[in-house]
Amino acid sequence: MPDLDKIRTWAQAIVDECAEYAHGPTTQAIRVTAGARLDPILADAPDGAILVLEPGEYEGPLTLSRPVVLTSSVADLGTARAVPREGQATIRSAGQTITTTGVGAHAVGLTLRSDNPDNTIWYDAGIGSILDRCVLLGNHATGQHHGFAANGKQASLIKTTVDDCYRPGQDAQAVIAWDGTDGLLIDDCYLGGGAQSFMSGGADAANADRIPKNIVIRNSTLSKNPDWRRLYGAQFKCALEVKCGIDLTFEDVILEGSGTDGSSTGYVALFTPRNQSGGAEFSTIRRVRLSRCLARYGGGGISMLGTDDEKDRKTGARHISGPLAEVTIEQLYLGPLDPVAYGGGQGRAFLFNNNPQAVTIQHVTIEGKNLNAIGYFMKTPPAGLVLRNINMTKAAAKYDWKIDGGGQGSAGLRAYAPTAVVEVTPTDPGATDYPHAA
Repeated sequence: MPDLDKIRTWAQAIVDECAEYAHGPTTQAIRVTAGARLDPILADAPDGAILVLEPGEYEGPLTLSRPVVLTSSVADLGTARAVPREGQATIRSAGQTITTTGVGAHAVGLTLRSDNPDNTIWYDAGIGSILDRCVLLGNHATGQHHGFAANGKQASLIKTTVDDCYRPGQDAQAVIAWDGTDGLLIDDCYLGGGAQSFMSGGADAANADRIPKNIVIRNSTLSKNPDWRRLYGAQFKCALEVKCGIDLTFEDVILEGSGTDGSSTGYVALFTPRNQSGGAEFSTIRRVRLSRCLARYGGGGISMLGTDDEKDRKTGARHISGPLAEVTIEQLYLGPLDPVAYGGGQGRAFLFNNNPQAVTIQHVTIEGKNLNAIGYFMKTPPAGLVLRNINMTKAAAKYDWKIDGGGQGSAGLRAYAPTAVVEVTPTDPGATDYPHAA
């Protein structure tokens, strides 16, 4: 797992240094006037240089292959999460605006955009990239395919907003990680994505060693703007989707919004192992913890799949994957959920499909309407399932537990999954000590 204290200390040192240099030139700081070309300045700058950008627009694309800091000349950026605002120093390009390939590229207090909605604003293949109080923004009317592609190591997004990342008829994400990601930290950020706000996987890693791993998202909001769909036909799926990843932690996160485009079935979050192109049988999801989170505004709650169940479109052969295993979901407030009000779906708070392994769900409160079941079970029963302290409030689902093809209620669940630990009663208090539920 990432050393969060070390990352915060490192990031704060950079922020303090940038604030000092913003007041005037020093031996390391290079003040840049609005509209100046950044490429030649970067080429001549020493390692560790700090480019202090005055408000205005700057032309990309830029490739950052050495230690460098790009920051705003605004001395006081505040301590709150960044939001889009006029008059900021903005770097934009006709394609991929920022590419990081080296060690220690940092951006503080900048706005970053791409004028090509089918491209990525920032592609990270470096080490130790930090975005602090930045805004990565797609075009509100045309969207953006990817905001931040997190395929580097030890990247950190802190108090940063990534928004307007959607596409009509196409998956689009605010942040996506699929190949080589190791040590990603997202802390106190807003991620606005159409199909998914955050995705791990979605394309295959080059090999098992490059599976996305050691990802922490905390104190953040993963959401989507209904106007993207209503006005521009954006593709909507979920707030969070993991198709491949190891050691993933989600703490104090708000997850909101879902849809039924493509093969999606209206869940706010999905943990579904996928060997996306058929040649990555090592794809797996292992060791996931989702704690003190709020998931809402969906037609269903959380979907879990034991192993890939998709088939090759040409050959019909099943895509083989590793398992979904060792998942803990606790202190979760799930709701409001309603497949009628929030874009369709199957009305299931939890879906267990095809033997997810070692899943523990405990201390959960569910609020919903028009729901089919608290827990719906398909195919091979889950192995090592633990269900504790789950409270349904304000409206009841048609079933508490429902088994596909027959069986329901506690008796049906016991017959279907006799080794499961089910400690759920009508008087369960549900989630406690939860900061977001109102």
